[in-house]
Amino acid sequence: MARTGSGLRQGGGVRMCRWLAYSGEPLRASAVLLDATHSLVAQSLDSPLGAETVNGDGFGIDPSLYPHLMGTTDSEVLFHLAITNGLADDPVSALRATVDLVERIGRDHGVMFPMQGTVAVADGATIWALRYSTQGRSRTLFHSADIPTIRRMYPDAERLGEFGEHAHVVVSEPLNDLPGLFTEVPESTIAILDREGYHHEPFRSAA
Repeated sequence: MARTGSGLRQGGGVRMCRWLAYSGEPLRASAVLLDATHSLVAQSLDSPLGAETVNGDGFGIDPSLYPHLMGTTDSEVLFHLAITNGLADDPVSALRATVDLVERIGRDHGVMFPMQGTVAVADGATIWALRYSTQGRSRTLFHSADIPTIRRMYPDAERLGEFGEHAHVVVSEPLNDLPGLFTEVPESTIAILDREGYHHEPFRSAA
């Protein structure tokens, strides 16, 4: 699971925390971390679509899960909340219940917009990628088009040969500027990507 965040670079500029998720055939990590025009490393140093810092704290996690927390980031807290809410059985419902809890507790403490994030969870075959914020102005989230379609669009792109037929990449920002390679996940939407392709579902919180 991942969320976007940011920090300050020397000189006062903003440096965003960017992330990606991948599923599919084995792939050299450098193909998405280093080699692309707007690789994850490049985005971490200069994020054109970045925004402000985010912070978080923990509450509501099942006590049996606390020994498994290896840090204090909001990403880990959100992940273990989702596990508490049934992530292994129904990821979409678990994410909705988790967001409901974050928003309810936040509002109880006077936070106007408690939730701001992009999230991905995966089980080795499927990626569920969520773009959501209480304010309705979420940080950016994109995923790749299906590889066969991309190859038809760009038959001479040698780098595409590294990706298998069932590869999917979910990213905070597109890895390059080629039209049609990446699809933006709409506001308050879950993208579900698996071996059959991808589809989007509205994210409707019960709160």
